[in-house]
Amino acid sequence: MAPPPSIPDEIAGFLTKNQEDLHLLPAVINIAFSGERKPEAWHVKLVNRQVSRGFNKSAPITIMLPLKIWRHLLKKNNRQLWLDAIQESQIHIHGDDAGKQAVMRFFGANIAAVNGEKPSVRKMSKAKLNGAAAKNGTAQKKSTSSDSKSTKSSSRAKSRTPRTAKLSSN
Repeated sequence: MAPPPSIPDEIAGFLTKNQEDLHLLPAVINIAFSGERKPEAWHVKLVNRQVSRGFNKSAPITIMLPLKIWRHLLKKNNRQLWLDAIQESQIHIHGDDAGKQAVMRFFGANIAAVNGEKPSVRKMSKAKLNGAAAKNGTAQKKSTSSDSKSTKSSSRAKSRTPRTAKLSSN
């Protein structure tokens, strides 16, 4: 059985598969993966496709995503899935605006739509659930757990005596 490919090999393979659009990206990018025992950071020099461990301070952007998502998207090799992951905030792009726009162009995004308010993954899932419920003719009941939590915390705060009151009574 062959050993699994290393992260630099995976990055190099991704660059090879998408070499026709690499000119859209900045010359150096940082990629940070989370979700394993310890996070890993790599920087990529696109001119010679050199992948090195660690961050490069001169890179205009950093792309951050969980390693599990990276491997899933690599396997599918579908740019629309990458774009969906960016819009659902599974992939974060940090850096200057020109670099962010370059990454969006790389994935074929409508930049104006991405620069707007992005829903979180949790909100997106609820929106999809509510849309499915509306199609079925059922409505989702809003949860009042946050209301009960705030009531509980305020009753706790009232039951405690302030520290200054204890000091002044002595």
